[in-house]
Parts: sequence; structure tokens; C-alpha cells
Amino acid sequence: MTSSIAPKYQIANENDLKLMPDGYVVYQEGEEQVHYLNPTASLVLALCSAKLTAEEISLYLGAKFDLPDMPVTEVEKCLEDLVGKGLITPC
Repeated sequence: MTSSIAPKYQIANENDLKLMPDGYVVYQEGEEQVHYLNPTASLVLALCSAKLTAEEISLYLGAKFDLPDMPVTEVEKCLEDLVGKGLITPC
């Protein structure tokens, strides 16, 4: 099923987030797993608390880091990985 409306993402409720100097450590209570996120993945995860689309996250990162091109493909891949690990969900 395809939709013309881009999905927004939110942080999954069952995760315990701990901010560390080099990114987030995420403990999934239900899965009893620990994930160590690098600073970029941690920022993408944090931006999901605002329920943003991949394009909105890309625009933010592009502006924040003064990138010549918006990192749409990279953000979509990161979001896909975070969804696959159960750290975020589409909303």
C-alpha cells in the first residue's frame, strides 16, 4: 500500500533512553536488548520525539550542519534501521 502522505515517526514507548557523551544507549525492556547509537542516529532518534517526517528531519540536519545537499537517503536508511530495531514507530 502506498500513500501520498509521508509518515511521521515517534519514539517507541517501551524504550529506556540514556544520553551518553557519544550518543544514546537504548534499553528495550520487552526485548531485553541494549542498543548503542552514534551521535547522528541519536539526533535522528531525538528528532522523532517531535513526530517529524524523513524530509523534515533531513531539512533540520542539513541546516544544522550546513550540508550542501539534504541527507534524505541517509535519514530514510537511519529511520528504517530504527524502526527495524523497534526504537521508533510510524505515527
